[in-house]
Amino acid sequence: MSFAKGLLLLLGAVLCFNLTASEQKKEDKLLASARAGDAQSQLLLADEYFFGRNNRKVNPQLAAYWYRKSASDGNARAQFNYGVCCLKGWGVPASPQTGFLWISRAAEQGVEEALIIQAELLFRGLEAELDSERRFPSKSAEPEKALAILRKLVSRKSARAAKALARLLLSDTSLRVKHSFELRDCAAKAVRSMPRDVESVLIYSTVLQNGIGGATDMKKAISLLHGIEDISPEAMARLSEIYEYGLSVAPDPERALTLCFRAVKMGSPRAMLALGNRYLEANRVGHDPAKAVKLFTQAWSAGYPGGASSLGKCYLNAIGTEKNIDKAFELFMQGANLGDPESQYQLGLCFKNGIGCSRDAAGAVHWFKSAASSGHADASRELGISLIRGEGTEQNIQYGRELLRAAARKGDVKAIEFLQGKESI
Repeated sequence: MSFAKGLLLLLGAVLCFNLTASEQKKEDKLLASARAGDAQSQLLLADEYFFGRNNRKVNPQLAAYWYRKSASDGNARAQFNYGVCCLKGWGVPASPQTGFLWISRAAEQGVEEALIIQAELLFRGLEAELDSERRFPSKSAEPEKALAILRKLVSRKSARAAKALARLLLSDTSLRVKHSFELRDCAAKAVRSMPRDVESVLIYSTVLQNGIGGATDMKKAISLLHGIEDISPEAMARLSEIYEYGLSVAPDPERALTLCFRAVKMGSPRAMLALGNRYLEANRVGHDPAKAVKLFTQAWSAGYPGGASSLGKCYLNAIGTEKNIDKAFELFMQGANLGDPESQYQLGLCFKNGIGCSRDAAGAVHWFKSAASSGHADASRELGISLIRGEGTEQNIQYGRELLRAAARKGDVKAIEFLQGKESI
């Protein structure tokens, strides 16, 4: 090695040491300031540990510690961040109730994100936490208070609040009907301000596709979905269905199948479910129940509620797997509790017929009613029959027949046969 090259390497090493020492000195200064009780320094130090910035290794525990320190001194941003840590269990034991308390403190100081999350938590309520460290009673849902918080933010032109309000209204069947015009308006506002925000586009396209709060506009819905197709497997899965069934476009089965495969590859649980059904039906793919079960399992593992009912029916009927009634019942129960209408309907049948459980007519009615409220035709029929017979509920022949007619209008063959007297009730 030449003397000049060796000198350059030595100078480089000295310079690198000096830079590192300078950075360390700066870090130590921030740490010292945080230790001295400066709330802003504590917040900055917590951020560095949370994101792994400025040569600090990611350390959720230290991040949560310093967020808590800053939050206790009244720093609104730290209160919000520590609240989220508590909600998610990042660096501290998960405690939604504790998270709600800190987020509410940040909300009192006007932090927009805190107000939005506070509203979402109020909308659903909080479960009790009665372990040895925390004793919080359950907190009842306060949907009107939640909506009022978001409406105030929307009046201040908050696009994120508009999206949150639209999402909450869409999630509840009765609110979706009662506030349909507001839902449509908020969804449109969110998309106008955030045209590439995936959730906003999916919400607005759902509103347009289903004619919520106005006329159906499939052309615009399709255009919006194409606009995020490259970044959203969910949009791709929806477009696959649109081209499969020719919804306001010419049917294009090959394009639909290509989109479905691409969406599955990108991780769309919705597309996994659709492709699984294709394997069961041999719909332009080979009949392969085992592949269907694998896809349903993936969808359910990803937290997609519809995966529970599809997988449960496979276990119930030994399709692509061994028959396991107990497993089927468990899946239907889990899916039903997550709001999946098909799982609720299947669970109702289990209680009605004693499949995986004891017969329970009242339990069957409960789950048929839940599924019917989401527009499930089969559940409406079964609920109607229960009301006419007075099984598991007080007899109400008139309402029962109304439900049968509603199911019949959706093409339910059994409901039609009951109404025509071909099947006895």
